[in-house]
Amino acid sequence: MEPEQQPAPSSPSKLVIILLILIVSAGGYLAYAIYNESTKTASDTSTETTPVTSNPSTDTMVDSNTSEPANTSEMMKTDYTLADVAKNNTPALCWTIINGTVYNITSYIPNHPGGPAEISQICGRDGSELFAKPAQHASGGAKDILAQFEIGKLVQ
Repeated sequence: MEPEQQPAPSSPSKLVIILLILIVSAGGYLAYAIYNESTKTASDTSTETTPVTSNPSTDTMVDSNTSEPANTSEMMKTDYTLADVAKNNTPALCWTIINGTVYNITSYIPNHPGGPAEISQICGRDGSELFAKPAQHASGGAKDILAQFEIGKLVQ
């Protein structure tokens, strides 16, 4: 009796090759779809007819085409009283005073490293004392960030 001969190992079967082609094709299609969606989204937002931005001093919407705020007299105001600041005393509209300068920090509240509750304590009031306490504020980075939100000066 002769021993049965086993076939020599062959190259990958046709099924494996077909599966690999399908996987590569699907990956290519997925990459194309993602790329196409991201470029479509970018072009959709660039074709808006009336883009708007937030005005940090009043948190009103401003037409980017004309740069005119809804209330021009409010925009021109750069001097604020303590009463003006006190009206903006919630996280939804948060103004504060730091060393005689008035800031609208509303949009920064969710980004504050110490958390929204920590920074919300200074809404509508003079926050100079609290701002001076953390060592992190002394480095200068916090002062640079704060400068972006300046809207005017405190007057008596």
